[in-house]
Amino acid sequence: MMPKIDHAHVSGRVLSEGDPVKIGTVELHNRTDDIIDAVLVDADGRYSFHLSPGSWKLRAWDVNGKRGEVTVKLKSGADAAVDIALEI
Repeated sequence: MMPKIDHAHVSGRVLSEGDPVKIGTVELHNRTDDIIDAVLVDADGRYSFHLSPGSWKLRAWDVNGKRGEVTVKLKSGADAAVDIALEI
């Protein structure tokens, strides 16, 4: 019998003044604030991470220096949609 694999998924868009960011980065941080991964957003401002369940922090920024941060708690098997709004 195969062991059960705990997994979760978070995705969303990075937004600046309500519009998708064309060029931006999203960093994934764990509970102790270590950087675990980073991705570039696509042309529609979208990002995606496949993770283990738990509490995660997402930090985002664009080429104009605007930044945003959110914390998300994921349960096993959950898919979470989390947009990140940037501010100056």
